[in-house]
Amino acid sequence: MPIKVFTTCPRSAELGAFHGQAKRTFELTEHAGFTGTLIYTGNDVTVEPWFLAQELVRAHPKLSPLVAVNPIYMHPFTVARFISAIATLYHRRCYLNLVAGTSLRDLEALDEELSHDERYQRVREFAEVVVGLCSGTTPYSFGGDFYGVANLLLRPPLPPHLRPGLFVAGQSTGASETASRLRACGLGMLQPNLAVLPTGFRGVHLGLICRDTDEDAWRAARELYPADARGERMQRFSAQNTDAVWKGRMLRLADDKVKGVEGYWLEPFSRFQADCPLLVGGRERILGMLRHLLEQGIDHLVLELPAQEEDYMHTARALASLSGVSGFQHTTP
Repeated sequence: MPIKVFTTCPRSAELGAFHGQAKRTFELTEHAGFTGTLIYTGNDVTVEPWFLAQELVRAHPKLSPLVAVNPIYMHPFTVARFISAIATLYHRRCYLNLVAGTSLRDLEALDEELSHDERYQRVREFAEVVVGLCSGTTPYSFGGDFYGVANLLLRPPLPPHLRPGLFVAGQSTGASETASRLRACGLGMLQPNLAVLPTGFRGVHLGLICRDTDEDAWRAARELYPADARGERMQRFSAQNTDAVWKGRMLRLADDKVKGVEGYWLEPFSRFQADCPLLVGGRERILGMLRHLLEQGIDHLVLELPAQEEDYMHTARALASLSGVSGFQHTTP
């Protein structure tokens, strides 16, 4: 099966910095030949992700947006219309990263009373409505616990190749069940032994620092992610402000200083510098770890990369070197 590679849009609370970093990420992603970019959502995201998605497809004809979508922010019909508009105006496919939560403080501010599992049930219904609207050519009806529509029609209808692809991120039982029910690509987190949790997920979110040699890679990694006591305190504070299962598990691994395979690095996560573990090493080491992921059935990568050309190019070369591995094929959106 082909492998799809997405990068992540950086976070910044300052509008100018956020927009500039986002545009730079899009440029580097297209130049590297990847599939597209994950655009986050949340109360703390400076720009509505669908506005950035439009900017991405307008300026970069080879990229597709992977838009984080949380039912707490909009109705599924609105999301279906955004998907249809991008498909109609730019002939581009959208991918959705379905998320069920945000910080506990933001949930309270939004008057959200649903439990963790109930929010995942809402995500499932939300996605079913979006997919039903985007897949049909006749009026669509749905009745659930959270959403109901009757004879609702999306105009214009979408051709099959432009219908949305679905991702579900998380390590909880609710996330696994949601991914399975929707036949979505589950997006898991890399463990110290390079297993991906939850078991059976086909996607993984990770960072990469790749150079020609291990020594060069670690030198670059420590320059990019220096020791930061304030960042460690911020990460601990953020952990108290969420019910996300994956974050608790990763912080326990960091606190216990669990030793992983050589090249697995969790310190930037514990310092609030990255949202995932990193793989650090020379090209041969990185190739070996990527091959291991492919052998597990991973066919989607969401990569957190420093916003500089050197990191994108080293990563692109490493992925291109996998062309001789069974199961790898570069894909367009």
